[in-house]
Amino acid sequence: MNFLKNMILPQLILDCETTPQFVHLEQNASDFEQKLVEAIRYPTNTEYVFISTAHLTDEFYGYLNRQAEKNRYSIEIFDFGDSKSAFHHLDEEQIHRVDYDQTNISISSNYGAYEECLLPENKTYHIIGDTHECIDELKSLLVSFGFQFDKEDAVLVCPPSDQAFIFLGDFIDKGKQTEQMVEFLYKNWQYFYFVLGNHESFVL
Repeated sequence: MNFLKNMILPQLILDCETTPQFVHLEQNASDFEQKLVEAIRYPTNTEYVFISTAHLTDEFYGYLNRQAEKNRYSIEIFDFGDSKSAFHHLDEEQIHRVDYDQTNISISSNYGAYEECLLPENKTYHIIGDTHECIDELKSLLVSFGFQFDKEDAVLVCPPSDQAFIFLGDFIDKGKQTEQMVEFLYKNWQYFYFVLGNHESFVL
């Protein structure tokens, strides 16, 4: 089962080696709204979004609140200065007052790395969920999409490059073909995207 440790199985649907944990955005950036939506929309949600803002107006807070509610995020406000007037429309318990030495504060952004991990939009994505070691059924399904395999179950022919296949996790457990399923996916991993499921976590 070392394959499960060595193979890239990010928890997000990303084709990169490092899963971004946060995105840092500037409120005054010209493409702020576009980047915010890209960072928090399903299924490529990042865990945290830090937004630097000098003044939190009612209109801007309302926009953030609507986006957070729509995408199942919670909002936390960190006040690094004497700006009570800027948050007059919020309850005090919503605000975290922070005393700090300004010379020691820095926030770096990894939005560039995050953006590189977004799935291309010029593909058709086929979603395959919860195969649970049903390897014969899986191969039959893939054949119906144009895959062909040799006697060793390695891909001989694959669908056109504008087709992509995503496994939504849980491709092992609950069956009696763990070894066969793992070997099949490991042998052909470059043809698929993977999401780590809870059943894979159990094995790890």
